Amino acid sequence: MEANDCDDNDANVNPGKVEIPYNGKDDDCNPATFDDDLDQDGYVEANDCDDNDPNINPGKVEIPYNGKDDDCNPATLDDDLDQDGYVEANDCDDNDASINPGKVEIPYNGKDDDCNPGTFDDDLDQDGYGIAFDCNDNNSAINPGAVEIPGNGIDENCDGIITSTLNSIVAGVSIYPNPVRDILTVKTSENNVNVKILNVFGSTVYENNLSESNEILLSQLSEGIYIIQVYSSTNLLIEAKKFIKMK
Repeated sequence: MEANDCDDNDANVNPGKVEIPYNGKDDDCNPATFDDDLDQDGYVEANDCDDNDPNINPGKVEIPYNGKDDDCNPATLDDDLDQDGYVEANDCDDNDASINPGKVEIPYNGKDDDCNPGTFDDDLDQDGYGIAFDCNDNNSAINPGAVEIPGNGIDENCDGIITSTLNSIVAGVSIYPNPVRDILTVKTSENNVNVKILNVFGSTVYENNLSESNEILLSQLSEGIYIIQVYSSTNLLIEAKKFIKMK
């Protein structure tokens, strides 16, 4: 009978009958017209983006992260879960475990993988302190390869000892006020010194020669914790100190 007999569904035998794709049957007794090949191009659903295109096969959607261009539309990338045009490697939403289960923040890769600024990319132990300020993140037991950096004013390996500078310069440096709002004053016995200010991510946000007034205008900086590094005229690090910038 028709339900079980492909001849009865063959248009050559029963005019008006057609191959019904995706029903799991060879309706027309013709193996060349695949049951799961909607556009009859010889490629089945699993291998043919046309068959997965909702414009051709309603109800189908792009399946992200499967390695296939399911809908034949390069604008909807297979590794772009939130369909904003950015692929997994460049889009924190696609790397967010709440959006793409199994994904985690990758520390020290320079990216905010999970779109959560609270989990710093350079905060291996996720305690809210970046690598520039947290000895755990600089501890080789936690972050293999990390070493104590002499002369930067940070106890990087959590041993309670701040390794002194390797430079032969002995020069006292003082900064005030700390915390500071707008103007930071730097006092040093050296002349023609250069100063750098680093943010919590270790990026330089200010660099200049210290003026005769020994004052640095900080109005352009947002509130937070910073490190000021003072260098000699020959570019040797003299001192590094932490300070807090307030509103």
